[in-house]
Amino acid sequence: MERFIKKHGKIKIWSPTFKAHVIRVVQAENLTYGEAAERFKISSQQAVKRWMCEYRTQIAAEKSIVTMPQHNSPCVQPDTTATEHILQLQQALSYAEMKNTALNALIELAETTYKIAIRKNSGTGQQDC
Repeated sequence: MERFIKKHGKIKIWSPTFKAHVIRVVQAENLTYGEAAERFKISSQQAVKRWMCEYRTQIAAEKSIVTMPQHNSPCVQPDTTATEHILQLQQALSYAEMKNTALNALIELAETTYKIAIRKNSGTGQQDC
């Protein structure tokens, strides 16, 4: 398992796989931050504490994503009056706007969490040869 991505003198950038391994061991064996730092030869127990906080924050963010129930679009009955028709269309629009907002929030969360550009950048395209 790779411990570092980079090591410049005293500054160490730990690999995500190593951090995940330390977090799993801390949780499985109920270690303190100091015990984990000593066991894995990490100079600061604050690093282990920070990794645990980041992990808990990530888990909380993943649990906060609530899926919306799947509905078919409200169907308009042919026997309805114009007022009822308008009301049904307003409800359908409201539902579509809410769904759009939720999907945009999920995309934003995925882009910030995983550092992946999901939306297409305007102005980009293939160069003509």
